[in-house]
Amino acid sequence: MPESDRVAALRSVELVVPDLDPAVDFLTRAWGLSQLDVRGETVFLHGTGKDHHCVALSRGDAPGISGMTLGSDAGGGRIVS
Repeated sequence: MPESDRVAALRSVELVVPDLDPAVDFLTRAWGLSQLDVRGETVFLHGTGKDHHCVALSRGDAPGISGMTLGSDAGGGRIVS
C-alpha cells in the first residue's frame, strides 16, 4: 500500500441525531468542544486541533454516522469518505 493511502487519524465525524440540542450540550460540557458554526440543521464543534471541526451534528430521524474525514500519514494529506 502506498504511504499516501495509509490512514493516520480520524479528523472529523459527521453524526445524525434526533435531538440536536441535547447532543450539542453533551459534547460541549462533557468533551469540552466549542460550538464553532451553525449551517441550517448542522452544528459544527471544534476541539483543540487545527482542523475546522472535529464533530458535525445534523438533525435527523434516526441516529447514525453520515460521514467522516480521515487523515493520511503522508504530508498531512486528507482521505475523505
